[in-house]
Amino acid sequence: FKEHRGMKSESSPQKNELDLGLGGVSWWGFSPWESLAGESVLIVGAGDPRHVLRTLAEHLGGKKEIFLLEQNLQVYCKQMLLMAILTTSDMDMQTRVKMYMDIFANCKIKEDSASWIRKESSRLAKLVAARQNVENMLWDLSLLKEKEIDEMETVFLSWKKEGDGNMEEFWRGRQKKLMGERWENREGVADMDYHMKMVERGGAEVSKTDFLRWRESGTAYELKEVDEVGVDNVTLMNGKGKDSGSWGDIIT
Repeated sequence: FKEHRGMKSESSPQKNELDLGLGGVSWWGFSPWESLAGESVLIVGAGDPRHVLRTLAEHLGGKKEIFLLEQNLQVYCKQMLLMAILTTSDMDMQTRVKMYMDIFANCKIKEDSASWIRKESSRLAKLVAARQNVENMLWDLSLLKEKEIDEMETVFLSWKKEGDGNMEEFWRGRQKKLMGERWENREGVADMDYHMKMVERGGAEVSKTDFLRWRESGTAYELKEVDEVGVDNVTLMNGKGKDSGSWGDIIT
């Protein structure tokens, strides 16, 4: 791992709107997952472990060294957490897949998912603090600076705590700021974005119903029971104090 700090660029109305929509943290990527050839590969700015998963799945039993480069240390922590779900032996495959989807992209998640985040984050915080390579050499943190490892430990420790119930407020607040006067017609705006952007760019496999629900509430995958409210997904929250919030993608 190596943290990358991007260079500042000139501002424009279009860029400002894009920044408001995509946010400052890439919790997921915008390209299909790929299997990467070669014994040593570098993945830059993927946002999630999709390329890692496919590459490892198609090279079982072989030696593979994968380097990750992201803009934010929290993205490394999130990827470690997601991979831990799929490699645990404590749950059957169907449960692991549903929990992965829940934690990956839903603003409100099932209590079982939230409980697992708290438990696993506590374990990962201890391993990171001890400077141990995690999961029997699955993750090698030796290229990180001491300060960066300390920050990752802080992230995991923050995920041990329950959310304060503000996720819906964060999500809606950013949508209002992004849309401005169009807020009252947000469903129509989302409908147009689905057809003019999502479908035209190759995302037709995503149903309009799912897309509109996600834009309105931040629920990418409907996994909760009908009467289940859900709790904050703390892994999609970042920042401190007055700057705390959910600063990932809210438009894609």
